[in-house]
Amino acid sequence: MYVAGRSVPVTKDFARQVAFISQQLGCSGLHCASILYSVVAENPTTSPVQAVEQSIMAYHRTRREIVECLRYMFEAAES
Repeated sequence: MYVAGRSVPVTKDFARQVAFISQQLGCSGLHCASILYSVVAENPTTSPVQAVEQSIMAYHRTRREIVECLRYMFEAAES
């Protein structure tokens, strides 16, 4: 599997975590794999449960940042 342009070995646990995150967030498995991979790469000693929780938080944090950027763009366009 390729995540962020890199070949990543996929274990059964990683695939199970990706499937769970994808189901919970309603987005593609590839996107969820990318998020999970970055979380685990930052802290390889993270437990599987913490990795899933941190991945979901990272997803929502990114969405919030995108919404904030859009809000700033709309405000700038109005003025």
